[in-house]
Amino acid sequence: MNRFDRQKRVRIFAKVPLADQPHKYKLFRLAGIFLKDCKVMRSVLIFFLIALSSAIFAQAGRIQPQGSPSAGMEEPKIPICTYTLIPSVNKTWGYDIYVDKQLFIHQPNVPGLPGNEGFKTKADARKIAKLVTGKIKKGEMPPGVTLEEMKTLKVL
Repeated sequence: MNRFDRQKRVRIFAKVPLADQPHKYKLFRLAGIFLKDCKVMRSVLIFFLIALSSAIFAQAGRIQPQGSPSAGMEEPKIPICTYTLIPSVNKTWGYDIYVDKQLFIHQPNVPGLPGNEGFKTKADARKIAKLVTGKIKKGEMPPGVTLEEMKTLKVL
């Protein structure tokens, strides 16, 4: 048997099914489809790996060195606090506190005292509203008002 006969037999085996084993040709054909699918999957996998690595490198460019001022935690944002005086029960006064233009505290009565009546004058309500907005700006949460603080401001 020479070399030409051996190559011819291999070609015939790959193209034509054997009489005693008819399923082999189908297996070769299915294997060819499977290999084509593997090539497609391999190219899809390579594409996603390239996309993932480029995203990682893009994020690495955004990381700032340790010495920079904005490294780590950002500076805490100081909220914009405003207040409005509101009328309350029996011709008394309360206040609303707004943080970043959103209602944060609605206080129609004197904090810490029983009852529904507010402060007797607008000036008293304004003093406590300024005290509460100052506490919010300092980051004190909750911005409670004690009876001692109201006595030092001569509200009570």
